[in-house]
Amino acid sequence: MRRIQNIAHVYVWNGIILLVVVCRSRMATLHGDHTIRITEISSGRNIQTLVGHPRSPWSVEFHKYHCNILVSGCLAGQVRIWDLTVS
Repeated sequence: MRRIQNIAHVYVWNGIILLVVVCRSRMATLHGDHTIRITEISSGRNIQTLVGHPRSPWSVEFHKYHCNILVSGCLAGQVRIWDLTVS
């Protein structure tokens, strides 16, 4: 099995930190409304919004072999594993 190289970028704008993690044709972004948004890079279209953290997500990473698996952590200390094939 070949490892996928994930790319992470951190942007700071007006005191807001935006973490962007890219895996193949998707990117995951963390938002202050306690969500993680999955965007299709080629179209810029939001394809999924992940809801479930009690506080703002602070970290996110795609699985190193499967871009449909994502792990995230929030400021409350909660860690979640997401299967992006499930709506």
